Amino acid sequence: MEGIIEQKKKDFLMEQFFLAAWSAAVRRNKIWSNETEVDKNDFIKKVWRKVKEFIENYSPEKHQIYLEELKKLELKKHRTLGIGKAQKILNLMCKYCWCVGLISEPAHLVIDSQIINELAKDNMELSKIKWTKMNDKDYKKLINTAQKKAKDQNCSSSAAWELQTWESSFSKK
Repeated sequence: MEGIIEQKKKDFLMEQFFLAAWSAAVRRNKIWSNETEVDKNDFIKKVWRKVKEFIENYSPEKHQIYLEELKKLELKKHRTLGIGKAQKILNLMCKYCWCVGLISEPAHLVIDSQIINELAKDNMELSKIKWTKMNDKDYKKLINTAQKKAKDQNCSSSAAWELQTWESSFSKK
């Protein structure tokens, strides 16, 4: 019975983490146009199943592959999440799961406006990037910049740097 309860607790956390990550990725970004509630729910479930599969088999070496698969999921023909929303969902899920010990340290950090602003302090060109509209090239540039910044600040990874940076700026509010 104890094993069943432990699994239920883990499942509950995973579902809550996904709902929070989904909300963070789409609440200010138009994703729906004329979809029915059934279409919307089916798409959210499709994303959830894919993210859950990634997390259950998480490997930092495969992070980019997971992201590529997620960004290509189609809501309607030729309409996908794109890199901005996909990275927000996957990277935030990884961050949550890493913070509670469900996965190893993630390969990527969560890219959002706060992190872009922090990275742009050393490179103003980055301030032009909007995470909601970024392309693959922008994403790679931000990831590489964050990895360099993490190394320069003696952080174990860009994910650790982002956690520290986000926490510092949040506690100042």
